[in-house]
Parts: sequence; structure tokens; C-alpha cells
Amino acid sequence: MRKRRGFIIGLGLGLMLGAAMLQLMLAADASRLPGAPLTGEALKKEAAAQGFALVPVEEKTYTQQELDRAVAEAVRKAAASGGGGAAQKGGGTGASAPADSASPDKATASSQKPAAEKYAFYIRANATLAEVATGLKELGLIEDEEAFIRKAKPYSGKLRVGPSVFEGKPTFDRIIAEITRAKY
Repeated sequence: MRKRRGFIIGLGLGLMLGAAMLQLMLAADASRLPGAPLTGEALKKEAAAQGFALVPVEEKTYTQQELDRAVAEAVRKAAASGGGGAAQKGGGTGASAPADSASPDKATASSQKPAAEKYAFYIRANATLAEVATGLKELGLIEDEEAFIRKAKPYSGKLRVGPSVFEGKPTFDRIIAEITRAKY
């Protein structure tokens, strides 16, 4: 028995440490998972706390571009039917026809006024500055890749992975600020 004393002590300690580690892993796993599923209200509160909004599956959602397009089309239809109808109904009255036709024209002019277009560009992991410049040129955000690369060279190691969103025709400084901004 004395010959194998070290072996038996090591085996016993190994079994005890193994059992303790297994219990710790099981306890950590159980504490991470919630016991009961979230209710609708709790889910809404948690989503709001994280900065998200819950939308029911059966509810139709629109992007901003789709919504703008639908509003512009509705205003055009209203101007076409409302402007012609007011002129026919008004007959010879000079006050009602210009007032009715002026408001739809103002509405169509303001809704058809081109808003600054939004461009989205995704920077993948390990993207080089040349790849980013090529992508920006394809989007039409920059004219000269070489000039952009010279301007952005000091920031080439600070490119951030994720989507970059640009409005209108940004300057090099705004583009650099957006591609080096923390996305997540």
C-alpha cells in the first residue's frame, strides 16, 4: 500500500477536482438560462431597454424609401384627381380653383424635392483601404480613388467592420469619420 500511496492520493484528488469542476459548469449553465419564457410585456421592455422595437409578424413594415415613394404617388394621384375636380366644380370662381390647385402643387413640389440619397456600404473584416476606395467609387461617393487613399492613409489601420451609411455626396473627411466609427 505504501508503494502506491502517491498514485492513490493523485487519483483521489483528481476525482474530487473533476467532480467540483463538473458541478461548477452545471451551475453556471443553469444560471445563464432563464427558468420561464418571457411574457409579451417583459419581451417589449427588454427590447426597449436594448434599443429595439418589436413588430408583430402579421404587421406590414415599410422601409423609408418605400414609404416616401408611396406618399409621393398618393400626392400625385390626389393632385391629378383633386386639381381637375376643383377646376370643374369651381366653374368660374377664381378663388377656389387657384387655392385648391396651389396646395397640391406645393405638396407635390415638396414631396418630389429630392431628399439626400442614402448609400450603405459594408466594410468586411480585414478589408484594405484600396478595397474600400474601390467600393466607394462604385457607389459614386468618390471620384478619385488615389486622392481618397492618400487622404485616408493615416486611418487605414482604424477601419471598422460593419455597415457605413452616407447621405448625399459626403466629403472625404465625413467618409473617413464614418468608416472609422465604431459600428457595434
